[in-house]
Amino acid sequence: MNQSKTFMKMGSIMVVTILLLSLHIVPSSAQVNTCWTPIAACLEPAKAQLYPSALVMPCCPDITDAVDNELTCFCLGATDIISQQNGPTIFNAILLTCGIEETLDVLCP
Repeated sequence: MNQSKTFMKMGSIMVVTILLLSLHIVPSSAQVNTCWTPIAACLEPAKAQLYPSALVMPCCPDITDAVDNELTCFCLGATDIISQQNGPTIFNAILLTCGIEETLDVLCP
């Protein structure tokens, strides 16, 4: 009997610990994605056609706003782009379309 009570207590402690860790991780993940949500949604139709300027330009206000006002969030999200094979080249072209002359390397060193 004592052994089963010990296992139940340990199981309860593990569940509480996991819940506390989840509460800490979820808000920080949400903060990373907030500035990218409108950008990703806007660029999705352009993706199928390899990001032509005409489809990218409507996304420029969201991109410019993220660069100007939420650079930390922007750079955290950009790490995924930077890790992709042609991601930086493609996104640097998107930045130029939006009138942003700095590259991802300069914006997010």
